[in-house]
Amino acid sequence: MRGRGLFLGVELVSDKDKRTPLEVKFMGQIAKACEQRGVRVMACGRHGNTFRLMPPLVITEAHLRKGIDIFLEAIKEVEAAAAN
Repeated sequence: MRGRGLFLGVELVSDKDKRTPLEVKFMGQIAKACEQRGVRVMACGRHGNTFRLMPPLVITEAHLRKGIDIFLEAIKEVEAAAAN
């Protein structure tokens, strides 16, 4: 994860040791799952495997925590579906 202030980039990889970028189709599935739950994320980066998170500076801690929970749930959901 990298960023400045509340502007963050979260890079996802399929192989942690080799740092293989996560496939674009999975990035799309994660973005769609987030969007369906009310959290908008944007894929970016050279390989399209980084999510750009840009909450407003006036966001409450409760909303921020809820958004992070939704983001993590979406990742876990897509990961579980891919394993099947």
